Amino acid sequence: MEFRQASSGDLLAEGKSYDVVISNHVLHHLAAKELQQFLDDSAGLARRLALHNDLTRSAAAYALFSAGALPLTGSYIRGDGLTSIRRSYTVPELAAVLPAGWTVEPHSPFHCLLTYRRRPA
Repeated sequence: MEFRQASSGDLLAEGKSYDVVISNHVLHHLAAKELQQFLDDSAGLARRLALHNDLTRSAAAYALFSAGALPLTGSYIRGDGLTSIRRSYTVPELAAVLPAGWTVEPHSPFHCLLTYRRRPA
């Protein structure tokens, strides 16, 4: 096993590929152009499958996290969590910008799953 710090673009430029490409809670950190590049890179890196799990923005998610994290007021966790929910995408927003071959579906009440399956050659 190898651990590296590199961007998806760096790995793609090196000619790397992987059976499965996975991320968790990354997409809401990306602006629209960065999101497109990340999905394109992921599809290029994945020999079989790419999966990206992320938060889904909603008033309910924000309210529930805000209330549940009240004991953590003033901590990094509460502020970061609320910012992440505000920055996250909705399923329709993602569906409108997905490149060909990608799907998005609700994964749980407050998460969505983007999936890319490479078709056999």
